[in-house]
Amino acid sequence: MIRRTLVITLALILSLTAVAVSSTQAQAYCMSVSSRLYVGAQGRVTPGLPNVVRAEPVQGNGNAIFAYIPAGGFFYVVGGPACSSGITWWLVTYNGVTGWTPEGQWNTYWTEPAYTPTPVPTNPVCGVPRLTSGMIARVTPGLPNRLRSNPGYNGYVLGYIPGGAYFTVLSQAAWANGSYWYQVNYNGLIGWTAEGRGCTYWLEPA
Repeated sequence: MIRRTLVITLALILSLTAVAVSSTQAQAYCMSVSSRLYVGAQGRVTPGLPNVVRAEPVQGNGNAIFAYIPAGGFFYVVGGPACSSGITWWLVTYNGVTGWTPEGQWNTYWTEPAYTPTPVPTNPVCGVPRLTSGMIARVTPGLPNRLRSNPGYNGYVLGYIPGGAYFTVLSQAAWANGSYWYQVNYNGLIGWTAEGRGCTYWLEPA
């Protein structure tokens, strides 16, 4: 009876050890590229070939390709990451299509962030960021705020948030063109909007 108990205990220990090793190996295998994307980010496909969009984060195995994102194409990250066969996948939305697209494999990136953030100044002349990721905020009463494709006044305009309207903040502050910018979600429309200019705030915590 004692021998049988020892055998069962040893088998259980070996099984748990194998699971732990397998999990560690899988994690290392999936971390073949250090992820540069995140949920809420805007990304784009690197120059070269288009990126596939699949229903599941799996390569092949009957998982059909139902869309392509061309090189230079912009998309929004709405979920993930997931790992399969050393490939890092993100759930993205591109031109109204939602599916999984690979970030890269074996230190080769097929996608990249749509912009490189500039560090927020440590000693701004006037004004400090008042919003933070996950917060509900609103446009101050008055004129609407523009939603742009990236932080900066050179980003193309995606839409407008009316004065007094509420939205969800998706990112920390990014500094561009002398203003703090946030990626926000306004009624399902995701883009970047400026907090203000100089000492004037156009956004405020709800």
